[in-house]
Amino acid sequence: PGAILVLVGFTLSAFSTLLVAIRFYSRYFLMRMTSLSDYIMLCALLVTWGNTVLNYYQVDFRQDSRLARVENDPDSPTVRAAVAGTLVTWFIYRPSYVVSLSLVKLSVLSFYRVFSTARTNFRRTVNTLIIFTILYTISMIITSIFQCIPISQAFSVQASYTQIPGRNGGSRPKCYRPTNFWIFQGAVNFLTDILILLLPLPMVLMLQGIPPRKRFGLFCIFSVGMLAIAASAVRMWILVIWGKSVRSQNRYGTELLIWGQIEVNSGIVSASAPFLMPLFRRKSKERRQE
Repeated sequence: PGAILVLVGFTLSAFSTLLVAIRFYSRYFLMRMTSLSDYIMLCALLVTWGNTVLNYYQVDFRQDSRLARVENDPDSPTVRAAVAGTLVTWFIYRPSYVVSLSLVKLSVLSFYRVFSTARTNFRRTVNTLIIFTILYTISMIITSIFQCIPISQAFSVQASYTQIPGRNGGSRPKCYRPTNFWIFQGAVNFLTDILILLLPLPMVLMLQGIPPRKRFGLFCIFSVGMLAIAASAVRMWILVIWGKSVRSQNRYGTELLIWGQIEVNSGIVSASAPFLMPLFRRKSKERRQE
């Protein structure tokens, strides 16, 4: 699973990079107009690459921090170093994952706001979702950082050893149980993804005279967006299994990260795909002129 995570992460991130690059080319050189949504998406891509690098090191540290090895030789310098690396990378990944998802949502909502200039219910809903996403992201970051008091207990090797069943490693750290929190976060992400995807659908369906080719293109974009929602649902299901015990966390951590990569990158792809249409129109026009 570790090799699959690295392959999926770097492949999807590279594909997302290609689409974002084409998006900027299309918006800047062909349409002569870039907006805040484009730059927010660029930030989302950069954070996603950061998560991909974190995933690589999470896989690397996992080789020597598997639960069976920790139980057999917990005081080995190699094992302790690997456990420390695992704890630190997960500590950074949790808020970073939330930021990447939220930036994708904010990019989409920022674009919605541009073409809804009138003070309509649609625009009010978009503004409400933007405010909610920002406040929600800040609260999730704070909650992730202050999982333990003091904060250093969250990536303390000795503190983590107290979580191993049957091991007397000293007093347990003052940390809240994060499982319910992460399930709540996954549920909020899932519901907001659905809402953001469906929000412009009534407006699109009301458009008259759309050629079949454009309708097919919109359907494809909608399908990719549905893939992001499906990935979010699968990740939430794995998260429930992952949170049952320390052994489950050790076993299903890689699968959790794989579906996190699919979820974020599907969001980037579906949000960037509509901006590729000017490029396709230009190529089609050039062919007709030939």
